[in-house]
Amino acid sequence: MLKLQHNYLHYGADSIMKVYLSENEKIKHLRQVDLFKEKKKVILELDIREIDSGIYYSDNIRSVK
Repeated sequence: MLKLQHNYLHYGADSIMKVYLSENEKIKHLRQVDLFKEKKKVILELDIREIDSGIYYSDNIRSVK
Protein backbone atom coordinates (compact mmCIF):
# COMPACT_ATOMS: atom_id res chain seq x y z
CA MET A 1 0.00 0.00 0.00
CA LEU A 2 1.31 3.43 -0.92
CA LYS A 3 1.48 5.95 1.91
CA LEU A 4 1.53 9.01 -0.29
CA GLN A 5 -1.03 11.77 -0.59
CA HIS A 6 -3.52 10.97 -3.33
CA ASN A 7 -6.24 12.79 -5.17
CA TYR A 8 -9.21 11.62 -7.17
CA LEU A 9 -9.14 13.35 -10.53
CA HIS A 10 -12.10 13.65 -12.87
CA TYR A 11 -11.25 13.54 -16.54
CA GLY A 12 -13.39 13.18 -19.60
CA ALA A 13 -17.16 13.10 -19.24
CA ASP A 14 -17.47 10.56 -16.44
CA SER A 15 -14.08 9.06 -15.58
CA ILE A 16 -12.15 9.21 -12.30
CA MET A 17 -8.56 8.21 -11.55
CA LYS A 18 -6.68 8.04 -8.28
CA VAL A 19 -3.28 9.74 -8.56
CA TYR A 20 -0.58 9.50 -5.89
CA LEU A 21 1.66 12.54 -5.43
CA SER A 22 5.35 12.53 -4.49
CA GLU A 23 6.31 13.91 -1.09
CA ASN A 24 7.73 17.01 -2.79
CA GLU A 25 4.49 17.73 -4.65
CA LYS A 26 1.95 17.65 -1.82
CA ILE A 27 -0.90 20.13 -1.98
CA LYS A 28 -0.85 21.18 1.65
CA HIS A 29 -3.37 24.01 1.65
CA LEU A 30 -6.23 22.06 0.00
CA ARG A 31 -8.37 19.37 1.58
CA GLN A 32 -10.84 17.35 -0.48
CA VAL A 33 -13.38 17.35 2.34
CA ASP A 34 -13.40 21.15 2.55
CA LEU A 35 -13.70 21.50 -1.22
CA PHE A 36 -16.63 19.08 -1.27
CA LYS A 37 -18.45 20.88 1.57
CA GLU A 38 -17.99 24.27 -0.10
CA LYS A 39 -18.88 22.84 -3.55
CA LYS A 40 -15.61 24.08 -5.02
CA LYS A 41 -13.33 22.53 -7.60
CA VAL A 42 -9.61 22.70 -8.27
CA ILE A 43 -8.03 22.28 -11.67
CA LEU A 44 -4.66 20.51 -11.58
CA GLU A 45 -2.25 20.13 -14.44
CA LEU A 46 0.05 17.19 -13.68
CA ASP A 47 2.67 15.04 -15.31
CA ILE A 48 1.25 11.56 -14.68
CA ARG A 49 2.68 8.12 -15.29
CA GLU A 50 1.09 4.73 -14.76
CA ILE A 51 3.37 2.69 -12.47
CA ASP A 52 1.15 -0.41 -12.51
CA SER A 53 -2.26 -1.32 -13.84
CA GLY A 54 -4.60 1.39 -12.55
CA ILE A 55 -1.96 2.98 -10.26
CA TYR A 56 -0.99 6.50 -11.32
CA TYR A 57 1.80 8.66 -9.91
CA SER A 58 2.85 12.27 -10.34
CA ASP A 59 6.05 13.91 -9.24
CA ASN A 60 5.39 17.18 -11.04
CA ILE A 61 2.45 19.54 -10.54
CA ARG A 62 2.48 22.02 -13.41
CA SER A 63 -0.30 24.27 -12.14
CA VAL A 64 -3.11 24.58 -9.59
CA LYS A 65 -6.15 26.77 -10.33
